[in-house]
Amino acid sequence: MNKKKLEIALNDMDDRYIEEAMTFKRASVISFRKAVSIAAVAAAVLIIGSVGVAAVVRAKQLRKVTVETQSMSVGVKPSERIDQSDSTEYVIDQRYPDETYLGDENTEWVEKRVITNDGMREEIYVYDDLSKALKGYKSSFYMDEFKGELVTAEVTKVYDDEWKFMDKSLFIQFRYGGGDVVINDSHGEVNYFELGLVGETENPREYVNSNGISFTIVDDSGIEGTSYVLISYDNHTGFIWFLDMDDDQIHDVLDLINID
Repeated sequence: MNKKKLEIALNDMDDRYIEEAMTFKRASVISFRKAVSIAAVAAAVLIIGSVGVAAVVRAKQLRKVTVETQSMSVGVKPSERIDQSDSTEYVIDQRYPDETYLGDENTEWVEKRVITNDGMREEIYVYDDLSKALKGYKSSFYMDEFKGELVTAEVTKVYDDEWKFMDKSLFIQFRYGGGDVVINDSHGEVNYFELGLVGETENPREYVNSNGISFTIVDDSGIEGTSYVLISYDNHTGFIWFLDMDDDQIHDVLDLINID
């Protein structure tokens, strides 16, 4: 991974971007524990709209993506910024788990971390096999086969203080063709999802993969060699980040993705 590019991303970040990226909303939790170690993900500003049931998409289709000057989004944009006082938020210090367990022959995962804060419980399951992680995530999102070198695959589940399930997210990082790929998929019923770029959106283009799914690919002028696509289907939203990969390599990765 190009450390210089990641340093540039960190230096260009506004403090409020970091604050928002590390904030967990009760209504729609997206785990950004990973942002601590991956600058480009931390630099991406996510704005989640007010709670609402997302439209169910047709099989093997993503929701339409809107590309603006410094962002890409899906859904209906709120008329004004969300009043944070109307939602319950909590911030978790991701560096210090309260409990850590190692997997054994009876578990699919290799490590489990537990973080509790203000009545919320976050369980992070780490896998050394992508297929096991996708199985543990239990979503219609999957990859037909895997190409590349897996760096990490994690599934995060969040519960309230009464053990009511709140949300879950999938985080995958792997290397392919000399570049890096990060996939973040989160379960949550929201009607608006926005990914803010460090720079401006450049070269928006469409690609229909081998499974018939149409993706909108956008480059980020603020970080050289960075491209994104949004993923939004059923009640899931997220993004895929590509670093130092040309379009042929990006297409290779997107061809693996399917939605059942």
